[in-house]
Amino acid sequence: MWGKVLACLSVLPWSLASAAPWVQPEESYYARTALSHESLEGNPGWRGDLYIEYGLTKTWTVTSKTETVRFSDAPLADGDGLQLNLRRERYRGPRLSVTAEIGALQGRAIVGNNGCDTPGIELRTGAGWSQKLFKQDAYFTGELVRREHEACARNRFEFGTGRKLSRSIWLSSQVWIERGTEGARSDKIQTEVLWRYGRHDYALGTRQETGGLFEETSVYAAYATRF
Repeated sequence: MWGKVLACLSVLPWSLASAAPWVQPEESYYARTALSHESLEGNPGWRGDLYIEYGLTKTWTVTSKTETVRFSDAPLADGDGLQLNLRRERYRGPRLSVTAEIGALQGRAIVGNNGCDTPGIELRTGAGWSQKLFKQDAYFTGELVRREHEACARNRFEFGTGRKLSRSIWLSSQVWIERGTEGARSDKIQTEVLWRYGRHDYALGTRQETGGLFEETSVYAAYATRF
């Protein structure tokens, strides 16, 4: 049972806020923290994370993330993770943004087991499109991700979409499709309702495994701010 639980950790996804094909305005911050309750093969657990972006210049943004996960009935599956990335805007148009990103990462909570909890690098490229949809703001994103470690590799496609439902309410969804070395197969979907009040965002969401090797579900609450 322990081996099964540990293998599951290799396919746990990032939160919706983590990485996006836009850069922050120069000398501005974006910070988001989330707490989720998870069920991994029937084992309950809690996951917490803190994600920060800082606009170095008009075209460069640095991002960082710390994450921890704890399972009350499976302590050997507990983990922590850390990631630091640098994002560069390659193109910006009236509606379209294209970025490229490189970063260093380590830890089971972010990158999983089966050799992927060793230090590694991440390469990422993506595009984001924003427009009006039925007279309300909407966006679409697509990103390709490659993660390399000493003993494993991961390839992932991320697709996201969001639409403004009212003056302060957004509905968003994200899909992860991941493949690679042992234990990498994973298809997940996440849905989130967000309330925006000034510079502050409050969100509730759910995430579910839809086509991977193991059963996983989670619900979460998140708070974000810009300053």
